[in-house]
Amino acid sequence: MEKATKKSSLKPKLQKAKVKVANTIHGKPAKDLKIIAVAGHTGSETVAHFIHEILSAHKVPAALITSPADSPISTLMLYRYLSKCLKSGATHVIIEAPAASIKKQVFYKLPIHMAVLTNTVSPDIIGTDIADLVAQKSTLFQDSPHFIVLNRDDPQYDHFSTFAAKTATTTYGQHREAKTRINRSKLYKKGTEASLAHDSATFDVATFAIGEEAVALMAAAAAAANLLGVPDDIIVEGIASYEP
Repeated sequence: MEKATKKSSLKPKLQKAKVKVANTIHGKPAKDLKIIAVAGHTGSETVAHFIHEILSAHKVPAALITSPADSPISTLMLYRYLSKCLKSGATHVIIEAPAASIKKQVFYKLPIHMAVLTNTVSPDIIGTDIADLVAQKSTLFQDSPHFIVLNRDDPQYDHFSTFAAKTATTTYGQHREAKTRINRSKLYKKGTEASLAHDSATFDVATFAIGEEAVALMAAAAAAANLLGVPDDIIVEGIASYEP
């Protein structure tokens, strides 16, 4: 029992050391990049794609890092990719932050410019340790990113709203207090439409992504882009450009 306890206590320390080594080997690329981390039980990859398309439409040099569920990004891969992004001329990097990578502390001390949360857990999941999921995702918010984007409809919103952003926090959803509010939506076999409102302006967005979930994901990307100063017409163009 003592041996197992010692091993488990050393694991986080070894991972943190690995982060420092990988960061140093690749020239500490993160310090010169604005990193947007998108996390969530579902939809994080789609939101990451939406934000990338929006920034590209806004002529912002942006890179995108996603990873398949069966092969989540590792520490060495992350810093190697960040180095390549910087050398390619990117100023922003959108990262889909999978739960497995968060749990392994791959993003330890990563200077996150914006943290975006889609949801804590899908409502149809039963028997999941929600407290563990909340704790994992909380690590992306605890070091005060410049911007925070939260799902106002998520059951764990009150918990995540306690984290302070250096610059600003925004919300999205159907909730009447959401800063990017979903007014209506329409689902099709080959796409989704929604009417969103923020800053006293209403605009319509559409995507080839299907299902009710796509509505909230468009709102998440729109809220993030609004914080970054992207005009609504560019947000509409970027979201429409994404092809699942």
